[in-house]
Amino acid sequence: MTIATLIRRVKNRPEKPQKKTSLRADVQGLRAFAVLVVIADHIFHWPSGGFVGVDIFFVISGFVITLSLLREHARNGRISVVEFYRRRVRRIMPAAALTLAFTVVAAYVAFSASRFMSVVVDAGLAAVFVANWRFASVGTDYFAADGPVSPLQHFWSLAVEEQFYFIWPFLVMAIFVFAARKKLADARTILTAVVGLIIVASLAWAFWETSNSATMAYFSTPSRAWELAVGALLALLVPACSRIPAAARPVIAWAGVAGMVASLFLINGTSPFPAPSALLPVLSAAIFIAAGSGSSKQRFLAPFTNKVSVYVGALSYSLYLWHFPIIIIAGAFLDTDDLTVQLALLVAIFVWSYYAFELVEERVLASNWLTGKPRKTSFRAGNVFSNAYQLKALSLLAIVALGAVYLGLRPAPAPDYSAIPALPAAPLATTGPTQAAPQFGPEVTKVQSDLTAAIKATAWPTLTPTLDNVIATDPVPPGIGPCGAVSPPSAEECTWGDLDAPNTAIIIGDSVAQTYIPALREIYGTGDWNLRGMSMYACRALDLAFEAPTEELQDGCEQRKQDVVDAVNTTSPDLVIVVNSYYMAANLIGTERRATSADWGPAMKSYLSKMSGSGANFTLITPPPADKNPSVCATKQSTPADCVGRITDDWKAMAKSDRELMASMGGRFIDSSSLFCVSTYCPAFSSTLPIKRDVTHIIPDYAMKIVPGLRELLT
Repeated sequence: MTIATLIRRVKNRPEKPQKKTSLRADVQGLRAFAVLVVIADHIFHWPSGGFVGVDIFFVISGFVITLSLLREHARNGRISVVEFYRRRVRRIMPAAALTLAFTVVAAYVAFSASRFMSVVVDAGLAAVFVANWRFASVGTDYFAADGPVSPLQHFWSLAVEEQFYFIWPFLVMAIFVFAARKKLADARTILTAVVGLIIVASLAWAFWETSNSATMAYFSTPSRAWELAVGALLALLVPACSRIPAAARPVIAWAGVAGMVASLFLINGTSPFPAPSALLPVLSAAIFIAAGSGSSKQRFLAPFTNKVSVYVGALSYSLYLWHFPIIIIAGAFLDTDDLTVQLALLVAIFVWSYYAFELVEERVLASNWLTGKPRKTSFRAGNVFSNAYQLKALSLLAIVALGAVYLGLRPAPAPDYSAIPALPAAPLATTGPTQAAPQFGPEVTKVQSDLTAAIKATAWPTLTPTLDNVIATDPVPPGIGPCGAVSPPSAEECTWGDLDAPNTAIIIGDSVAQTYIPALREIYGTGDWNLRGMSMYACRALDLAFEAPTEELQDGCEQRKQDVVDAVNTTSPDLVIVVNSYYMAANLIGTERRATSADWGPAMKSYLSKMSGSGANFTLITPPPADKNPSVCATKQSTPADCVGRITDDWKAMAKSDRELMASMGGRFIDSSSLFCVSTYCPAFSSTLPIKRDVTHIIPDYAMKIVPGLRELLT
């Protein structure tokens, strides 16, 4: 069948008159609003709160599903759970299965083997609607939280919905049956009270979980159930809403619109979510829906009730399914921060979603699959545009998208590495604010030579271990890893070298310090020295409290910092080595912002001064500069240049602050950037060895490779 034939059939199909049970035009327009702001957020990263479109979807879903259950009971005197799930399968599964299959195939073409296998796992769990728990566990995994974004991450919201609906129809049916057997007059009153309890309990849990484990709360069904329940409550209150005066309805509806629009700009990625921040979009959406409930006509809502908005609302499920895989997979080939590419992606999403909707989603709903009888559908593209206009518009959009993609796929100009100085060169930061910078010694010069070759490489060498193996492996060796846990082994088990050695060094800091231990124990864990590890994951050694992936890490950090102070003051080690990550991916607790160099210096000084009476000397080593993540930049289509990062201004500011602090305290500042970067360029490998497994954590093999260079910098 040709496209023209398909569209001709669509146009000539008579439009069904709207029945009482038909979807409301204003609700379909609200679907359009919700999906468009989600897509805008994911493509253009604007507006900052575009992700609240999902919360609006939850309210709509709870309203529509509950309304259908109530009407079924009013019509038949019973609720068929079998028929409910049959409708859900027909509505959800074919389109979702197509998206999952396409994404897995595209991931195989685009991504590295380890990332592809991760997508396969995501697809399997998304297919059985438990993806939210998968992404919650990944988000709370310290070494996975900053990994590449899954192209199927958006399936978490479908999982939440289906988990809610696994229970909800049974509960509704049970209450109606109970009321009938007990001969209670009004089962709806009982159901309304139950929904109210669900809202209160779920919202209370959401407040608690958001405060204690924000990542888990974001994906958690118990923390999101109240949003669906608000929609269910609206469905139960439709008779009450019918008494709203006609003159007040537009005012109430636009008040809801104002609240939803405000939420797009007042809420961002640092807002406590879902509680309390989701209250604004959820209640605003509820107000909007309530304004049109119990009325056969919605007035003065043309932006929501016009035919284009209604059709986009019908298309919203397809748009939601396809937009995220297209954006994430395109990132393996194109610069998705480029405006031309972003506009092309927007066009591609709409064209692809249109055909997926018309050729799959609508066809399934119009078929007799699982029902035994065909069903006519209400929303067709022919209701919006003429045949000729559709053909011309779609052709033009396709040409624009292909042209933009072609521009995006053109070979990028080769990076200009002329700024790399001849070797030997000076480190980026000196050991004191006024000292002359020393020249590199022979060992650091060797490291620089290998890094320079890697920066200028035009093809990936055969890396051993492979990047896939590195990405899938914990960067901290087994003998060291447990020492960074909340409850570490004994001090003896976390000390390397002779316990009776005359000199002792203690290393403190976060997970970056952990990754330096393999190298430092070769230097300070032999001969007359021993090295005790007191660093801890997600626990920087300074007087600032950062949000951690889990409540356990967050609470344990404060205890570990006190344990470090007590140990240093009690044992008076000869040396305290400080290594903290400069990668500010987490907010300060109790704020909606990340630390800056203005916070960093005073917080470091405050913490280290607690140990100044011990007589210990301090040596502060900078972390590896954090820029490119090899698990994201290294794909089947990439070149080494795609993974060459740059030393950021934030890193330089943190290093400057630490250098000045060490100078004021009489400590030593070691700029380790020369072990990872040449000038400001930082490659993903050296010779045939990967350097890092993510943005900031070096692998054990590379830690051993730089031992001679690190010893040279230290001595």
